[in-house]
Amino acid sequence: MPEHVDDREDHERRWQWGVEARPMEPVELPGDERERTVLLEAALRGNRAMLTAMLSLALATAVLGSWLIPAAILVSMIVAGRVMRDYASERGVDSDRLTEQRPTRSVRFLLGNAGIVFTLAAMSYTGATGDGLLPVPDIRGTGPDASALLGAAATGLPAGAAVVFVVLAALDAVRRRRPTASRN
Repeated sequence: MPEHVDDREDHERRWQWGVEARPMEPVELPGDERERTVLLEAALRGNRAMLTAMLSLALATAVLGSWLIPAAILVSMIVAGRVMRDYASERGVDSDRLTEQRPTRSVRFLLGNAGIVFTLAAMSYTGATGDGLLPVPDIRGTGPDASALLGAAATGLPAGAAVVFVVLAALDAVRRRRPTASRN
């Protein structure tokens, strides 16, 4: 039995399911332990914000009558969670055991599950009736009936956003290449 597996029963269960915990290879990461911990916490907070935004987008598109867009968003959320669980399992960490220690009646847990249930309900309604819960506003940004201002905004805003994105990415790349005293 590997040294990193303390519980024989846990080892047998993992072996039975074809998930043998591998010992962690030493990985050299920049920064000290505090900086790595803060970065991990920041990544988790960003992940939580991203999942909340994705669930909100799935609910909004389902309410407006789309069926495939919220389904794709929900599947991508499931894939992200599955990748996290598989990686933890490969490293010998039981994510189910760790998450069971959190109170399941927390506000975040209830809101997340309610959002998923409402999204699936709106998708079911759309599938049954062919219409969304709310009508989609008819906005014509192009064509003969569109105003000049709306047409310019419909084409100019995405193009301008692309230019701003490229400029910010280039500035960030230049900033990262420049050596600073704190990065030695």
